[in-house]
Amino acid sequence: MIERIETEEQLEEFNKYWEGEHDKDIVAKFAPKLYHGHDGIMKARYAVKSFHTGKDGKPVDKRLPYELVRASASIDAWALGVLVFTLLTGETLIPSSRDDDCASGNAMHALYSWGKQPEKEDEVFNKIEDEAARDLVWKLLQKEPRKRETVSSLLATHPFFNPKMSGQFHEMKEYLQNITNQVEILNANILEVKKLSIESK
Repeated sequence: MIERIETEEQLEEFNKYWEGEHDKDIVAKFAPKLYHGHDGIMKARYAVKSFHTGKDGKPVDKRLPYELVRASASIDAWALGVLVFTLLTGETLIPSSRDDDCASGNAMHALYSWGKQPEKEDEVFNKIEDEAARDLVWKLLQKEPRKRETVSSLLATHPFFNPKMSGQFHEMKEYLQNITNQVEILNANILEVKKLSIESK
């Protein structure tokens, strides 16, 4: 959904495509936004993958400088996850304008980089207090579309929509946490044994 523009050639290609659009408001809306790193230096530009239409009302895809993303159930799942996050926390997932556009290039970078910074995403998800609700949003906001569960399967089986299953959900999470703890202890013991065997040689 977001295109990263890193070179002047990419920017020129992007601008050439949008020369065909006569509505200045649309051109301004889809103009690339600058992303600055922590050092204040401009790192890239970001733009929403969009297109304009010709006089006949049909999409103009000739010279389109990126591949469009088709509408799908996985995109609907993402949109639902963003909406549920906002309803549960009272804030937007990504800084946005009143028109629901990304507020800046840095906001677009956060969206483009989603799934690559687990610590930051954990901070975001932890803003949701209810455990079942947090798990629901996490499942809807997976970076890879194929990893997102379908809305129909979540409605049928997820504890957020099926409170009777909530107890089983918590029991399963505790069970998995116990197994994870045991595996970590086992790994630590194996490393210690390996270390001792190397020292004894």
